[in-house]
Amino acid sequence: MRVGVIGTGYVGLVASVCFADAGNELTCVDSNPEKLNKLKDKKLPFYEPGLNDLFQRNFARMAFTGSIAEAVQKSDLVFIAVGTPEMPDGSADMTATFHVLKEICKSATKKKYVVLKSTVPIGTAKECEAFCRDHASAEIEIVNNVVSMYSSFFIFLHP
Repeated sequence: MRVGVIGTGYVGLVASVCFADAGNELTCVDSNPEKLNKLKDKKLPFYEPGLNDLFQRNFARMAFTGSIAEAVQKSDLVFIAVGTPEMPDGSADMTATFHVLKEICKSATKKKYVVLKSTVPIGTAKECEAFCRDHASAEIEIVNNVVSMYSSFFIFLHP
């Protein structure tokens, strides 16, 4: 399967490496050019036990870009794994999530499945579905995949 992952932080990159290890082709997106260059040079931006070996072994199945449109066009399934930092009032800042979703809506020319991998408030999937109905010409299905802050790598490979 062809999978796009928007966000190469701890959650997105760990998921990407594990998806690649399962035989999928990945297009990973990040807005940070320094991080992208590091990844393209086969260097991880953080340490997770065992992840580097898996990353090196599956590097050929992974592409890195700054273009959300490129990932959407190349992928059947798109994960959103961007930050949702806490606001002063305690709510989640969903700005990055909806920015990415808007770009997905603009770029999708056929049906896409979009998975919310970021930590989001209850009801976000319904909000995203409504947003897509208003902004996308192609059908977009929204799925929520809850994130655990326990070792993502361990959970992914040992459910």
